[in-house]
Amino acid sequence: MSLVLGYLGKTISNNSQKGLSKIYLCFLPFLLIITRKLELVVKPRMWAEEATVHLHESFASTILEMLFFIPHWEGYFCFNRNLVIVLLKLFPIEYAAIITTWAGLLIQLIPHLIIICSDQKIWGNNLRKLLLSTAIIIIPIGTGETWLNTTCSHYHLGVLSFIILLDAIELKTNWKKYVYSIILFVCALSSPVGCFMLIGYTYGGLFLKLAISKTIYATYTLAVCIQLAISIYFLNSSDGLANTRFNDFFLPELPSIFINDVIVSSLSGQNGLYQFVRVINSLSNLTNLSTTLIYSVIFFTTLLILIFKTRNKSIDKVTALIVVSFLTTYLLFYFSSASKTNLLPRNALLPGIILVSFLILKSNLKCFWHLIMYCIFFFVSSYEFFKFDSVYFSDDWPTWSDEIEKRRGNKEYKVKVWPRKNSHWYFLTDDDWSIKIPDNEL
Repeated sequence: MSLVLGYLGKTISNNSQKGLSKIYLCFLPFLLIITRKLELVVKPRMWAEEATVHLHESFASTILEMLFFIPHWEGYFCFNRNLVIVLLKLFPIEYAAIITTWAGLLIQLIPHLIIICSDQKIWGNNLRKLLLSTAIIIIPIGTGETWLNTTCSHYHLGVLSFIILLDAIELKTNWKKYVYSIILFVCALSSPVGCFMLIGYTYGGLFLKLAISKTIYATYTLAVCIQLAISIYFLNSSDGLANTRFNDFFLPELPSIFINDVIVSSLSGQNGLYQFVRVINSLSNLTNLSTTLIYSVIFFTTLLILIFKTRNKSIDKVTALIVVSFLTTYLLFYFSSASKTNLLPRNALLPGIILVSFLILKSNLKCFWHLIMYCIFFFVSSYEFFKFDSVYFSDDWPTWSDEIEKRRGNKEYKVKVWPRKNSHWYFLTDDDWSIKIPDNEL
């Protein structure tokens, strides 16, 4: 929080009138994030592992032990969750859900503060900044499970590392170098997702010769190496999520997953994906070609075009950087966490946001056809954004405050956290995602 306030303070001090107008603009993404599902702010809940793993671990841990806690089940360091749990231990247990919810909000908000408050030319004028900020929030893919919680906020930390990469191309103020170094250190130590942008930083600094700070690069690389060592160690674990990495993907489906779950879903949502798949199936029936082959032709044709353009010396370096970041993050997600048929929406979020960012930053706001595409994207995205995915929210699921009151009246009661059993998590029992809170914590 101090880093964010410092960032805003320096913005105002550098140019009071201009800085103040940017602060006002920052309230727009703030309002958009919390109004998507206001109930999550009014009656906050805790989501999955932030309660059942990290909060539960804190009951028998010192502050130092909690800071360096590594959950065996997940198989990687979750530093962001550890920090939040240490903070909430300073308050009564009934405030735990409020703290984790607002911590998740802060992590989601920081990329928008950077975009709106930055003076870098890459972001364009205020209109383009607001379009990009809004698009990142309402992108119709992968946000339901990541919304306002610390369990899945590391996906937004991946987004943050991408936004910092673009803003750090030519830093105009020295203090940003140190702030960004600290933020990226936390991003990388919070999950492997926060490490995925290292290829982009390396490509930008070493191959494109962009003026990325050596301090930023060295700090980020160090944190990535620490996270990588931890993750590799847990890959040999016989239980937990780590032993599912890098072994479920089916290579022939790489093109279809890339096109369906990243490109089409990011730009047109579930409704657009449904129509697109119908077109592909019709084309398959018409030509007697398999859908796998059709997707492969589309994928490799597009890939060859992108490779040709990125190797073309006339292409601008920012475009080359974004394209390489987009492709590499998708491949990292695909090989590490894809199933044989799909990529979970939360895993498509980062490459999807990179794609949308590229289209908005490189579009011509005066071009009629570009404006038409903007209208279609924002219409479709807004519909899916405010509809919210019922898989991740239900009025029937208990709130944290109500559960704490039940626990106070019954020592044996297990406090229930989200998600609960529904049509998606049909396999959950009543005891799943629940924790026993000791008397001394009440």
